Amino acid sequence: MARIANAIEKDPWVGIIKLSDSRSNLTDIQSLPAGKRREIAAQTLHFYVPIALKLGLVGLANSMKELSLPYALPYSVGAQELDPAITQQILV
Repeated sequence: MARIANAIEKDPWVGIIKLSDSRSNLTDIQSLPAGKRREIAAQTLHFYVPIALKLGLVGLANSMKELSLPYALPYSVGAQELDPAITQQILV
């Protein structure tokens, strides 16, 4: 992660490419084993979503949150929506 952060600091386009790659990976995440899905979803929520928000890419950040939350919190997401306070705690 530190290498990615350093690369983004040197060239912001690297960040945009990594964000779009992460978003693309989330669309195909259901084909991976459960442990790997959780790992990728957690990484997206804790690393890529905050970067997208800092770059002003709110739509991309929201899309990545929607795609990754069911895998990061499989027992909390179902027919009912998550409480916004819980979602905020996850992202901090």
